[in-house]
Formats: sequence, C-alpha cells, structure tokens
Amino acid sequence: MKWETGSQEPSFVAYGNVEGIQPAVDGAIAVIGSGGVWTSYDEKRPSHPDYQVETITISNGPGGIGYALALRRDSSGAWRVNEVARFPRAAFGLKTIGRDLYAVWSGNRAIVFKPTGIEGLAQCITANRAN
Repeated sequence: MKWETGSQEPSFVAYGNVEGIQPAVDGAIAVIGSGGVWTSYDEKRPSHPDYQVETITISNGPGGIGYALALRRDSSGAWRVNEVARFPRAAFGLKTIGRDLYAVWSGNRAIVFKPTGIEGLAQCITANRAN
C-alpha cells in the first residue's frame, strides 16, 4: 500500500495484499491478507545433488493470514501504522458498519472490529427454511 501525491515521491505505508480499505475518523483502516510460502517436495531431492528447491508464494486463500491496520498521519505528516486485529485466516469483504466499526469475513466467521481491536465474532451458519 502506498501513498502518492503529485509533488512527492510515493511513500510505502504497508506491505501485503490489500483486501480492503475504508475511511476511519482519523485516517483509514486496511485489511491485509497474506499467503504462506510453499516448498514442493520430491523424494529424489535428498539423493540428487542438482535438484533445487522450488518455492512459490501461494495466494491468500483459506490458509493464509489476515490482519487489520489502522493508518493515521501524525502532526508532522508521517504515516503511523498499527495492527489493530489479527484474523484466523485470510480476510475479505471489509465493510464499514458504523462509526469506526468494521466487519470482515475470515475463517468462516464474521469478525467485527474497531481501530482499538476485535469487538466480536460470529460463526457462519446456514439456516434451513421449511416452505
């Protein structure tokens, strides 16, 4: 995530996959999702000297991690970034649901949080309706 103005060089504020960003009273809230690193396995690797490890980055699917950042500018104009919530898995669907109150989906749960931390969570369930 970077801050750009027409007159200055871009300033990198946070690194990661930005899944959503919403305004906050004194700045912004961003939800970041990150995947893990996967190393392929081949039974020939230990015995073959020319075999190299293949490493790729996996997208922030269900097994990734997610967290929320509060981004604020201080009196000097510098960005201050604080982690305000850590989610069970990669997060998506960031929504503002009230003044400085947000909801995101992560790990099959709806998680409600503020810039000061997690307020609550609810497991996602399917209701069967009889006609």
